[in-house]
Amino acid sequence: MAEQDNEQTGEALLQNARRTLREQPRRAIAGLCVVLLLGLLTAALASSLQRVSADDVCADAVAGAVKPMALSGSYAVDGGEERPYAARQALDAKGIGVEAVTVRGTLENDVAAGELVNMRLSSTACTVRVNGETVFSFDGIGDSEPAGEPLLGWIGFRSPGISTRDEVEIALSSAASYSVLGDYVIVLDSLCTGEPDALFVASVASHLPMFVSGILVLIAGLILLLIASVGYLIGVPKETGGLRFAFYVLIGGVWIFFCFDYITLLIPFPAFTTTVSLLAQDVLALLQLSFIASRATGYPRRLATLLLAALSLMLGVCIVLRLAGVASLYEANVVIIPLFVIGVFFAALALAVEARESRDRMAVDATLVVIPCTIGSVVEGLSFLFGGVTTGLWLCAGILCAVVVRFVALFSYARSQIVQAERAHRMEAELLQSRIAVMLSQIQPHFLFNALNTIEYLCEEDPPVAARATNDFARYLRGNMDSLMGSQMVSFRNELEHLAHYVAIEQLRYPSIKVEYDVRADDFLVPSLSVQPLVENAIKHGASRRAGEGVVKVSSWREGRSFVVRVTDNGPGFDERSIARFKEGVDVGVPDNRPPGEAPARNHVGLANVAARVAATCGGTMRVENEAGGGASVTMTVPCEEEGGSR
Repeated sequence: MAEQDNEQTGEALLQNARRTLREQPRRAIAGLCVVLLLGLLTAALASSLQRVSADDVCADAVAGAVKPMALSGSYAVDGGEERPYAARQALDAKGIGVEAVTVRGTLENDVAAGELVNMRLSSTACTVRVNGETVFSFDGIGDSEPAGEPLLGWIGFRSPGISTRDEVEIALSSAASYSVLGDYVIVLDSLCTGEPDALFVASVASHLPMFVSGILVLIAGLILLLIASVGYLIGVPKETGGLRFAFYVLIGGVWIFFCFDYITLLIPFPAFTTTVSLLAQDVLALLQLSFIASRATGYPRRLATLLLAALSLMLGVCIVLRLAGVASLYEANVVIIPLFVIGVFFAALALAVEARESRDRMAVDATLVVIPCTIGSVVEGLSFLFGGVTTGLWLCAGILCAVVVRFVALFSYARSQIVQAERAHRMEAELLQSRIAVMLSQIQPHFLFNALNTIEYLCEEDPPVAARATNDFARYLRGNMDSLMGSQMVSFRNELEHLAHYVAIEQLRYPSIKVEYDVRADDFLVPSLSVQPLVENAIKHGASRRAGEGVVKVSSWREGRSFVVRVTDNGPGFDERSIARFKEGVDVGVPDNRPPGEAPARNHVGLANVAARVAATCGGTMRVENEAGGGASVTMTVPCEEEGGSR
């Protein structure tokens, strides 16, 4: 048996080692890729921390009123014919590929000398001339590095003094290889005068709903992160996906704050704010794919994992090219955003199909979370490609809808767990009552009556012995009650102490019975009240039926990765029919339907019950057999779980 256990143990260890060797390289590679991508993201952000001049970012000035500037005259697209232009009118040109727009005309109001003129650039270079003289020029790049990021935000210059009679020319050109008509419309529509503080307040006020939504998204992300972290630590299934969605919401909140024009008034590092906005937009897609991969199974999971790996690699390459001065993230995003949108769309579609076919609750909940986020991502991606900017509205709405769905799912899960906990509590109470009933049934009524009658007799004939018997009887009952209220597994030493009190009482009735002990191991755990029924059976149906001295022997030893407890007696032994009934699980109360004239089968009091409890409690086994030289034995084998808890 020891050799067999050792072989099984070695095979189990080998299987675990093989499983570890299969899983660890994948986890290590995935972890290395995540660390590498995070390092590249950090390097890209650090390289963008360059501040432009104070006037350019409208910093360190006294607050004043913000007044729109209305320019009327004519405009030309890509050097073509001039057309009439009125303030904030739509430009008649193709939507994509516009290289330059020039507007000439006069202002409706004077701009005093020293007054701050503001405009919001969107990857555009700008030159302002008054009566043919250049008063402001900016190349549209937010830093001086090669492949610097185009400025997406406010910029300004001090007016030299412009009257309504002066001719004003605003020449705009694309600062990136990809341009759309909306980039130029944004600049012309944003012309105004005013100091930075007032401009910041006005900008926040104009985007107040989105500003508040961004705060709500960040708060929701923090709450979800806390819930998911606690769930992950306590081992809630699939809560890794909850962590990924929490990070998705947090990054979404960051993106909402950085995608609006007020951010360059608050943080005077335009290249940095642009980089954060672009990277957040890309990381959102990766986190969404990661969440889908954590919730899906089969083909949808493989698809999401493959897309996640491919797009992560693509983003890493783009960051490397940015750091090497080959291409800006803005230009790279023009290429990768369509791929990100397509990847997220098909991964979400695969998850939705799986949820519909499987009806799995977790897949359905994940689909309800992913769908609004996917719609928002697709719309924002199209807005970036065809409008030059992202509105933020659609993705913000999608994230908020997903957050609501997620909170509803968490509430539903928590409520179901409470219901399950209450049900488990009731079942535990019912189980306790069942244990009490089973255990009390093993304290045979006739044993109680016989013990009390014996003690009553001894009180008159031998009071000192009666006192000891009363003490043993009380300790025996106390041991039974302690076993009922305590752990299912108890020390074998405690079982021996409990057994000693039982034997002392029985020996008052059967003085010729001798109980011997061969204990070679006692520092292990056994199911409570599992040894005493074995000895009771050996005394009542074995040793007490012997004409001479009856002997019951209790032995214990360690055998491989198990402990063995054996109880033997020198009685008449089991007949084959009793052994067969034990193997079938027959217990007390089953009538002995033996044929007429056949000797009565030895009744095995509580043995099947003990065997069932040993198997259910610790995975142990029991067997009954006859000894070669006469008598019977019951052997109980329990796994090697010592008192200290080691196995």
